[in-house]
Amino acid sequence: RVLFRSDGKTTVTEAGQQLVYQFVVTNTGDVSLTNVVPVDQTLGGLTITLAAGSDTNGDGKMDPGEVWTFYSSPYEVTQADIDGNGIDLPGYEDPAADIDNLVTVTAEPLNGADPVDASDVAEVPIDAASSMTIDKSLFAILDANGVVIDGQTTVTEAGQQLVYQFVVTNTGDVSLTNVVPEIGRAHV
Repeated sequence: RVLFRSDGKTTVTEAGQQLVYQFVVTNTGDVSLTNVVPVDQTLGGLTITLAAGSDTNGDGKMDPGEVWTFYSSPYEVTQADIDGNGIDLPGYEDPAADIDNLVTVTAEPLNGADPVDASDVAEVPIDAASSMTIDKSLFAILDANGVVIDGQTTVTEAGQQLVYQFVVTNTGDVSLTNVVPEIGRAHV
């Protein structure tokens, strides 16, 4: 599960936010385990460490019924994560806008039986919006020959040409492509 985000919320809204994962592992068997190792299968490169005090008796063995808690190093959400509608599990396309993270834990039973493993998935929703604004303003007025008339802000005679400036601002969280202002007829 996701323990916390850098700003304390549970939904990703923009690039740069950090996710720290908590992995709670329980020995549900009747044999003590050693070499209990959780591995991040999706995000890669996260360091996973055992929380202080998790090994309640300090013997380095996960006894039956014992619960150990691990924490990941922070994962920083990228703009590509937001633009790509999240991160999916390897080999699986998930239409949900979220960051999926698969962890697998392996351990060795002390009685020499085959190693055991378990997996779990944490899904962190992405709530990113696309939006933009446009500001159109008069840039210049040209005379009938196409020469800028310095300092003029109003049309004074027929044949003058208006040159407009468009400032488009991405006010959302998602990168935009193919941004093209459409020029239409002025409203009367």
